[in-house]
Amino acid sequence: MNRFAMSAAVLMLTITSTAAFAQTGVSPRNTVLVSGFGYANYIDPSEGPSNFAVGLNPVFLWQAQNDLFFEAELEFELEDGVTNTALEYAQAWWVAGNSLTFGAGKFLNPTNIFAERYHPTWINKLPNGPLGFTAHGGVQLTNTAHTGVQARGGIPIASGKFTYAVFLANGPAIHTEVLKAGPAKSGDPAAGAVGTLDFNGTEDNNDNKLVGGRFAVLPWSSLEIGYGFEAAKIGDMDSEFADVGTTTNSVDLIFNRDVNAIRGHLDIRGQYVNVAVDNPGIAPLDFDNNSSAWYSQLSYRPSKSGSPLVASFEGVFRYEELDLPEGAPVNADMTRLSFGLNRWFSPSTVFKLAYQKKTTRDEVEEDEDTVVTCQFAMGF
Repeated sequence: MNRFAMSAAVLMLTITSTAAFAQTGVSPRNTVLVSGFGYANYIDPSEGPSNFAVGLNPVFLWQAQNDLFFEAELEFELEDGVTNTALEYAQAWWVAGNSLTFGAGKFLNPTNIFAERYHPTWINKLPNGPLGFTAHGGVQLTNTAHTGVQARGGIPIASGKFTYAVFLANGPAIHTEVLKAGPAKSGDPAAGAVGTLDFNGTEDNNDNKLVGGRFAVLPWSSLEIGYGFEAAKIGDMDSEFADVGTTTNSVDLIFNRDVNAIRGHLDIRGQYVNVAVDNPGIAPLDFDNNSSAWYSQLSYRPSKSGSPLVASFEGVFRYEELDLPEGAPVNADMTRLSFGLNRWFSPSTVFKLAYQKKTTRDEVEEDEDTVVTCQFAMGF
């Protein structure tokens, strides 16, 4: 689904909730709409018990007039017998012109294309997100959402388009406590360890603000190539680590197109991110703290096969790598192979069957584990 196909009033707001306005056919003035998605999972890992899981993410949209609107997404997830609630994003928008829109609030990170565009379960072609780009397995290197302000838009160039998003937001903190526990969702011993970034807080730990942006070129509608960056001070104010900073650089590629030669739709997407943290020369952060992650995903759907049943299936393959600093107190590099088969019942209703094999390596040993996941997801 091309989530950029919106009305001019919401041009370049690339999150799935905003696309709903263009599909309702109702008056855009003082309009309230509830959208969102839900899912049910069955997860069977090679290590540990199998489990069912369920979640609901309602999206609330309010457009007061043609150039002003507000949007928010909540997450309700059943975990350990308790319903956890989270605010995925909540932001107000002012459309200043055809190529400029201002936003303020908590917004999905424009430099993390998985988080901003593909995190809804009915859009994501696999049951989970890639290593390093989410908190679902492995150390998270780049945030999924920021709290601050942003400006974004698009400018036509020749037969294509140039897009931009720049933002100022609260920055992450850095873990400096040796025994600090990691996020419960991560499932990785290195998460929360010394030298890793803490994205869980919504408030900044110093007066410095994170500066970031993403710039992309679309030479034609089926191809997009982007570059993103972020920079911030991450040490606690008035501490010995107050001047420690981090710089994030990323590149991404998106290609999706109907290809007659293979009688179907081809979708290729991937991203590479590198995170560099300053070495203050003070324990326990006195090591070269550079981390990276990347993934590449390929999916094919035989949409031109001539058979409605055959055309409803889609094959997916994803490869991921997460590389942590060799000198870090906890270093657990990971690779993961994912194979998926999806059955589409409608453009926003899908059943997924996925097999994933993850390999974890540190200086002492190598460990492999596999997981089979079934997921039913529906967007509404």
